[in-house]
Amino acid sequence: LGLFRDLTLICALISELSPLYRLSKSKTYFEQCFDVIGILGNGSFGQVLHVRSKDTGEEYAVKRALRTFESSGKRYRQLQEALNHETVSPHPNIVQFERAWEERGRFYIQTELCGANLHDYRAHYGPLVESEQWTVFEDTLKALERLHSEDMLHLDVKPSNIYLSLDKRSCKLGDFGLAINLKKVAADWADDGDKNYMAPELLNESPTTAADMFSLGITMLEVSVAVDLHDEIMSLLNQSPEERPTATEILGRIGLPERQRAVFKKLEKVSEHTAFPQLFNVMRAGLWDSKGAFR
Repeated sequence: LGLFRDLTLICALISELSPLYRLSKSKTYFEQCFDVIGILGNGSFGQVLHVRSKDTGEEYAVKRALRTFESSGKRYRQLQEALNHETVSPHPNIVQFERAWEERGRFYIQTELCGANLHDYRAHYGPLVESEQWTVFEDTLKALERLHSEDMLHLDVKPSNIYLSLDKRSCKLGDFGLAINLKKVAADWADDGDKNYMAPELLNESPTTAADMFSLGITMLEVSVAVDLHDEIMSLLNQSPEERPTATEILGRIGLPERQRAVFKKLEKVSEHTAFPQLFNVMRAGLWDSKGAFR
């Protein structure tokens, strides 16, 4: 009951969301109040649309379920996503939540409009250059620091959930579909995220902030090197010994820069007494100076 009571904070009566809406019309609130400019993404969850408000002229992203709720469990998950996102304090490195509503059995989440996600950016331009790597790393750390300080775990940190700002000067963490708020639910309720980025301890243990840190580490490796690490790792698991690549072959394809190796060595030093680096230490351990240059 608490969830549905809290939901009134963000899912206002549709009639109060825009003066343009008329209940008597056959069209939905979404159809009456937004113009669709384009499709930003498709997935099993539905679509993410680039829209313009007919009321204000401002542009947003709207995540729209393709189908009506198939079960109370799936409805709960989507409602929880909206609640989690709405309760996070505004932060320049977290996608801004605007509002959410349910209409005719379908759920909608409206957020600020961002640029491309890192997965698409890397696919188009290749591995990030060093300055881009530092921007992504620092901005995502700041986003996680805010979430973790508010007892929130994201649990789905990966390139496709990190977005460029429209001015391309910063990055923002988004998609709270798997996030959990430890103030409201037990960590045991957490769903498994993308196996390619999931911390190994989640197979047997409840998640902690360290799980997000592991996912960030895999993310940084993926966007920083010239190969798909998932493919390289799978090649090592080939059932035929003759087909498995040698260490020399893998190193030749990865080509991790010496400067980047030094960064990870520094991180190892920071975390030598812990299983994973803590956000506070990573951001204040002197890994970069005030101008963003590597020490």
